[in-house]
Amino acid sequence: MKDFVSIIAPIVGSVLGYAAAKLERRGNDIDLSREIKKGVKDNESLRIENSNLQIEINNLKEELKDLRADNKNMRDEIRHIKKELTNGKS
Repeated sequence: MKDFVSIIAPIVGSVLGYAAAKLERRGNDIDLSREIKKGVKDNESLRIENSNLQIEINNLKEELKDLRADNKNMRDEIRHIKKELTNGKS
């Protein structure tokens, strides 16, 4: 019986060690898979946020163009009023 145990014990130990290593690897693969999925979701969220920010930047650029045009029109109007006032005084 001792001989049987001494022969079987290393084999059982090797099999159990192999199974444990395989389970650990599978666990690591599952953790890695979760991290990849989380990274993909984070990346998608960042893409959406980036897209929204780009839209906002474009809207602000258009608003800035409008404000510059308004500013130019007001300066032209002020010049015109000054011209009328100086012509009216002479």
